[in-house]
Amino acid sequence: MITLSYHQLILFTLLILFSFFAYRQIKSIVFFFKMRKEYKDLVKRKEDSVAKMKKEGRFHKWITLPVRLPGKGVQETTVCEETGYCPSVDGFIDLMQMKEMLIKKKNDEEFVEFRREKIKELSSKYGMHEDLFEDVVNDIYSIKKDFHVNKMNESIKELKEQFGENVKFVSSMDELEEFLKEKKNEPIQ
Repeated sequence: MITLSYHQLILFTLLILFSFFAYRQIKSIVFFFKMRKEYKDLVKRKEDSVAKMKKEGRFHKWITLPVRLPGKGVQETTVCEETGYCPSVDGFIDLMQMKEMLIKKKNDEEFVEFRREKIKELSSKYGMHEDLFEDVVNDIYSIKKDFHVNKMNESIKELKEQFGENVKFVSSMDELEEFLKEKKNEPIQ
């Protein structure tokens, strides 16, 4: 018969807990290196596709898309449509995201053209000048937005009346950053 003292039982339990946490840490470290290797392989494949394209005598087909640049936010920059290479970040953009952005950009351009033609058609139908009719259309579309803005302003006013100066409303990221800086510099009471 095996007899264990309390000290041995506690040490055995701690050993099991330590082993469990060590296993989880090792697993996360292995996952990190695996993901890093896959990323390097992906970049290598992309660079190989660019080298192959240049070897075949083809050139980059540059397009302008909004890309998030480190430290600069989202800016319009050039991207190769075929490979996804972006010289501004010296890296690659995901081709699926790029295709989605191109489809959205094309749809927006088609909508602008369709809207212009439809306004021209309807303005002649109702005997109005195109600019005046476009102003009417814009006013009609802003009705719902104005309603929701008014409701939001009423809610803000009610909350300010209810909570006083304990509530701060932020309407942009700049205001949020400024508010957080102020709170960070305030002494804790």
